[in-house]
Amino acid sequence: MRKPKIFTATFEESLNFEDDPLLKLQNKDVEKPNKKERPVLFFITACICILILYGVHRLTGSLTTERPDSPVPKADINFLPAWLFWLCFLIFVLFWIYTHFIRIKHDRIFWAHVNANNYALWLVLEVNLMFVTMDLKILTVWGILIIYCVLGLLIFLIFHRQMSSIQRTLFSSQEIRARHNALKGRIINIALKWGGIACICYIILKRVFPHIGDIGTGTSGFRKIVAMWFFVNLVFIALEIYVEFPYLVQGYYKRKYTEEYRKREGKSQIEWYGEKYFNKHILGTSKEDKTGKSDLANVKIIDSEKIHKDVLSNQKIENGGKNK
Repeated sequence: MRKPKIFTATFEESLNFEDDPLLKLQNKDVEKPNKKERPVLFFITACICILILYGVHRLTGSLTTERPDSPVPKADINFLPAWLFWLCFLIFVLFWIYTHFIRIKHDRIFWAHVNANNYALWLVLEVNLMFVTMDLKILTVWGILIIYCVLGLLIFLIFHRQMSSIQRTLFSSQEIRARHNALKGRIINIALKWGGIACICYIILKRVFPHIGDIGTGTSGFRKIVAMWFFVNLVFIALEIYVEFPYLVQGYYKRKYTEEYRKREGKSQIEWYGEKYFNKHILGTSKEDKTGKSDLANVKIIDSEKIHKDVLSNQKIENGGKNK
């Protein structure tokens, strides 16, 4: 039997994401309840980040000029020309504008996170093109191809494994999901624990032996740079596939079944969509919830009234027993 695709889950199946321990951490870190947008700070930060990317572009261009003090030979081809930088800039800005128009009040932090991740992708692309420009003469075309072929193979294996994991999360039985999530939780705890210990050990060793970890010069130094380049790419790819991709899939379902999620969280349409979006796209249409409350909110009211009545009846019984 063929496994269902990850974008074909029902609303009830999409709720299985809430038990994923890694997604719990991601949602807790990104979608904080009282997190507010700061447009001025965002604009200043965006300008600084774009300037950093422009600096990488200029640095890559400087590798094609002859410099006697340069540790690497003069590059013949600039793999990060000006037109490519401005094309990436245009795509980034247009996507940001698009997300600004389609977002609602509830998912504004989600889209801000997506745009921040797009910036990280752009930065990694530029850094890779800079390294290709710098190392092409030393590694030759075959060396560059081997590095990216190995990376491509690892990407395929990691992505295939993650697709199976998401399918198991969405479509498996409760027992299988429980075992799967428990295993994920143990792996996360081990990674956080030993990762922290490794960082502390490195800091201590760096203080005791200051030259430890230095790249050095010559052939050995160049090998360390290439190894570091490969390792950073691999770590970034793993984070994108294991952390960001499930978060994006969950975001897709929250937008696909937005009314179901709204009712489940017990929020009105104005609270969920925002007053501006509600007045423009929902008010007076078939999408408008005439009751002004979600089904879950009504259930909560009924349950609270029932609990209140039960408490009063119990108090009466107790008081009657005391009087006797």
